Amino acid sequence: MVGAARVARTSGERGRRRGRLAGGGGTRQAPPAAPTEQAGTEQAGGELVGGGQVSGALRLVAVAGPGLRHADAEVRRVLDCHAGGKEVPAEADAVLAALRDADIVHLAAHGVFHARSPLLSGITLRDRPLMAYDLLALPRAPRLVVLSACDSGMARTPCDGAPLGLPGTFLARGTACVVAGLVPVRDDEALALMSCFHELLAEGCTPAQALAWATAKTGVLGFCCFGAGDQPVATGRDGSADQFDHEPT
Repeated sequence: MVGAARVARTSGERGRRRGRLAGGGGTRQAPPAAPTEQAGTEQAGGELVGGGQVSGALRLVAVAGPGLRHADAEVRRVLDCHAGGKEVPAEADAVLAALRDADIVHLAAHGVFHARSPLLSGITLRDRPLMAYDLLALPRAPRLVVLSACDSGMARTPCDGAPLGLPGTFLARGTACVVAGLVPVRDDEALALMSCFHELLAEGCTPAQALAWATAKTGVLGFCCFGAGDQPVATGRDGSADQFDHEPT
């Protein structure tokens, strides 16, 4: 696990805490969104990736959330690093479909953590938040999920259970590794860190190595690696890991 240090809160942060949205023109109070039923939980046959079955999976999918000046540029840089990458709209149905089909998913958006109701923690999209609650019905999950969002790595651990929040829910659904923010981070700093992270990932580094070296190179703190961060990820580039290099998790 890569250590995280607190970063000062500014108008450029990509985070929301307890329903408060930071970024652009200040903050606004937003009530928690009600959980909605998601459609489409078909399971296709194919290779084993990240604990589930996948057929014709995209190598990488990237999403640029609303209200961030550098999210679009971050997505472009991420896609430049990987063969076969694709951008999908920042809409709940499109992102949920990508989570069912992709090997790697990168979300650049505002994050919100609800300490009292961790399954309502989520990522801000254009139509509605993508909540941890929504992930419970996924038939499979990507091998690697990158949450380039403030507070997206926060969790609440009950005395008799596993940590509740976005990373824990992804891992429970079969994701091997989650990279997520633990503190508020400036939008431009997230752009620099994630650009470097994906360059290193595409060169064959494991997620943990890529995050540690990107943090050292950029000086941007606040992100953490959860799960099997020591396993290489198939990125589609020559010399990168192959999906069959991994044991199913």
